[in-house]
Amino acid sequence: MNNILEAILQIKDAHNEGVTFHFLENIKEVLRDESGKVTGVKVITMELGESDESGRRLTHEVAGSEHIIPCDLVVAAIEQKVDFSVLDER
Repeated sequence: MNNILEAILQIKDAHNEGVTFHFLENIKEVLRDESGKVTGVKVITMELGESDESGRRLTHEVAGSEHIIPCDLVVAAIEQKVDFSVLDER
C-alpha cells in the first residue's frame, strides 16, 4: 500500500511541475532534427481489450490513430518493460 501512495504523490508532484502524461499511447518513432535533438514522437493510441489468463487486460492499437506529439524530452514509463532501442538511432 505504501508504494501506491508514493506513486500517487509522485504523479501529483510531476503534474504540478507541468509534466504531461499520455496514457494508452505507444511510441512508434522518436523524431529528431538534423543535429539529433528530439523534436517530437510519433505515437499510436492503444485501447484495452480482453483479459489474459492472469486477468490483466491486453492492449491493441487503434487503427488510424497515429499522431505526433511535439516535445524535446522523452521519459520512459516507470515500472514497465521499456524497449530503449528506438533511442539508439543516433
